[in-house]
Amino acid sequence: MVIDETVQAQDGAPEGPAAFVASPEVAARAARALKDLEALGITVEPRAHWWGFELRLNQEAVDKYLELKDHLADALGEVLKEPLSSLVAVAALAQKVWVQSVSRGYGCKLVSPWFSPLMLIPVGLGPEEDLNLWWSVFKPA
Repeated sequence: MVIDETVQAQDGAPEGPAAFVASPEVAARAARALKDLEALGITVEPRAHWWGFELRLNQEAVDKYLELKDHLADALGEVLKEPLSSLVAVAALAQKVWVQSVSRGYGCKLVSPWFSPLMLIPVGLGPEEDLNLWWSVFKPA
């Protein structure tokens, strides 16, 4: 499994598209929105990568999808600048039926590359695979 990490410059600041650092007020608003959602049992995790960004939603977030619209744009403020975070939140809400069909009770993540931030492809999270008995079927090389 490959872990995606932001490349650090010599001065310690992140480089590339993930280099966007939210202002203190936007970061505080995002933290407040995530805390409000967590109090409702909803987990929303915005993540920035070198190739794009993803928004992870647990099943409770998928079930209450339309109620998230105010908090979603604020939470996306961590990884996207303001006009784009509102547009992505509206685009995410427009895909309600697709997200609910993909989640299948496990939640999903909305994935989008930087060159097309409104693409938002839902990917089901599903249960974790149990790899303990793979040794009995596959011979290690």
